[in-house]
Amino acid sequence: MAATEEPPAPAERPAGRPVVGRRRLLGLLVAAGVTGAAHGATAGAGITVARRPSGTPDTPAAAPGGAPSSSGPSSSGPVPAGDPRRQPGVATPPPAQVRLLAFDLDPGVADRRDRRALSTALTDLRRLSDRLPGGELARQEEALPLAGLATGGATLTIGFGASLLSRLGLDAQRPEALADLPAFPGDQLDPARGGGDVLVQVCAEDEMVASGLADLVRRQVGGTLRLRWAQRGFRALDPAPQPSPPPRNLMGQVDGVNNPRPGSGLFDSTVWVPEWERPQWMVHGTYLVVRRIRMLLDEWYALPMDRRDEVIGRHTTSGAPLGREALTDQVDLAVKRPDGQPYVARDAHVRLSSPSTNGGARMFRRPFNYDDGTRPDGTRDAGLLFLAFQADPRRGFVPVMHNLATAGDALNRFIVHEASALFAIPPAGDRYVGQSLLEG
Repeated sequence: MAATEEPPAPAERPAGRPVVGRRRLLGLLVAAGVTGAAHGATAGAGITVARRPSGTPDTPAAAPGGAPSSSGPSSSGPVPAGDPRRQPGVATPPPAQVRLLAFDLDPGVADRRDRRALSTALTDLRRLSDRLPGGELARQEEALPLAGLATGGATLTIGFGASLLSRLGLDAQRPEALADLPAFPGDQLDPARGGGDVLVQVCAEDEMVASGLADLVRRQVGGTLRLRWAQRGFRALDPAPQPSPPPRNLMGQVDGVNNPRPGSGLFDSTVWVPEWERPQWMVHGTYLVVRRIRMLLDEWYALPMDRRDEVIGRHTTSGAPLGREALTDQVDLAVKRPDGQPYVARDAHVRLSSPSTNGGARMFRRPFNYDDGTRPDGTRDAGLLFLAFQADPRRGFVPVMHNLATAGDALNRFIVHEASALFAIPPAGDRYVGQSLLEG
């Protein structure tokens, strides 16, 4: 699933120190007679933080190995402000719900190369986004499904596909990093569920907020943008405390353990477009690769657990790399078993996705699960929405994915890549996202 392995960051607190889950924490506070807002705890050694209530510090908590905590901001609290030059929904903690909406320009708008119509739609989306933190949106008549719901933890993130620049006659402003992704062996891509001129990523803790906000986005951009495809995803809402590791994907695997940590130098160099890059309209932005990866869950769970461990290169129960003991232990590709064979097999997913195997290629993964029921043959239609942010996909996703597809990744027998898209995620802009591109 193009998961990259990173050296883990130093532990934020001693391993084994318990973290109390949200419900348990509230019970303890009540029993102790404590009043006021409780601050979320940082994660460590396989522990997930409680949801962060309103008013807590805006520094993202770190999960083991430097990954962002699986727990995002509370739906009742504001999203951490972060760098105002950059859009939310990238470095902010991942929420429980995501909606991905990909649009194409309405044919009339595209024929006229009408940048003004698009800028108006994008301005409307900025106004919509600005009303989320204070809960103002939930009091508006046009947003009745959100009435009474807290929207402070919701975010909108906007991206542009290469096709948008072509439709608007802006090919000269197309960044080299926005080059079309190559075809990879084994891909079974459905063009109708990939690509797109404009992407809107809707994030929220509450499923009703995510659904209502996505519907409001569709209505606001109607007449300028036509929906091309939509996809919903989810993560664990309130993962169990120790000894369970962070949230798992539908294969039962811990996902995103060793991401670069937001706010670190490694994260910044991996994710954000630096000031010296051109064109200038993408400076402080990033690029997002979206892959819909269906998991062949019946075949996967037919394997004994030890064989599943070998395919991934990690122990399913603890999340620790094979040959090591703790979730936070660094993957050691050289350590060998008594019989002389490497603990992490030569075709294990973590070996073939490791930066050391791919010339240092890295990306920041923000994955979500999806479950669309069953297919006509009765098998599960479920898997992973693989979202990967990076400063340049040619140096991040592409080399890693090429290696996984051609070097015999053992996981390939249990997954199918069904859809693909690449979007430029510009900086936040002054009045709307993409202003310097459309008005430059």
